Amino acid sequence: MASDGRNTVFAGSGPGEGKNAGRYRPGLFRLRPDAAEWEAVAGGLRDNVEVRCIAQHPTDPASLYGVTRMGQVIGTVDNGVTWQDFPLPDGVSDVYAVACT
Repeated sequence: MASDGRNTVFAGSGPGEGKNAGRYRPGLFRLRPDAAEWEAVAGGLRDNVEVRCIAQHPTDPASLYGVTRMGQVIGTVDNGVTWQDFPLPDGVSDVYAVACT
């Protein structure tokens, strides 16, 4: 989960595992300060993306980066309106964490 500094919260979700497999909707979701419910974030993301980790840039609150279960590295510079894919080098398929420096 990450916050954009203005109390917007981002959270990644997976489909569940074990007895909960397939029970939950995978994706990336955002809760804005003035909203009553979470909204799915889609702009440029693959369908049903399972975001495992999200990090906020320390000096630019509108910039967030994340990694998915399938090894996709994603980023936004406009507070989650649009997302860009950052392909990994050949031979790299698993990413477990992301950090912004």
